[in-house]
Amino acid sequence: VAEAGASVRRVDYGGDEGPFNRDVRRYYLTSTLSDYFWDGGWVTGTGEIWSGGDGMNQRTFGGDIGHQFGRKGVKASVGTDYTLYDTGPLGARERNNVRTYYARLTVPLGEDVSLDLRHTWEKDDVETFRVFYFTLTFAF
Repeated sequence: VAEAGASVRRVDYGGDEGPFNRDVRRYYLTSTLSDYFWDGGWVTGTGEIWSGGDGMNQRTFGGDIGHQFGRKGVKASVGTDYTLYDTGPLGARERNNVRTYYARLTVPLGEDVSLDLRHTWEKDDVETFRVFYFTLTFAF
């Protein structure tokens, strides 16, 4: 499976561009191989081109490898992704050139309830963060 796309965010007035309010363009191509190397597994690769209104330009990559265990739907994966601008785990300040590595476990608890556990290690131009996410989702 292959997917290509673009996202564009434009600021109406150039003078309004600043932290938390940026012109940014992202073009990407993602390819996923499911059940190719082993049953229940997947490998995903993404190539990206990021362009910011302030002249920041990056060519980056991302990827994910994972496995679904049995018919219960328990999924585990590890991977990496990149974001040119991000607000960080607490949203207190803008971060640039953020590379994230993660491990994730998703456990269905019922027909409409699931638990998502994720640990990320995030590095930007200035700092490094470790973030633990615990998400309980109810679908209705």
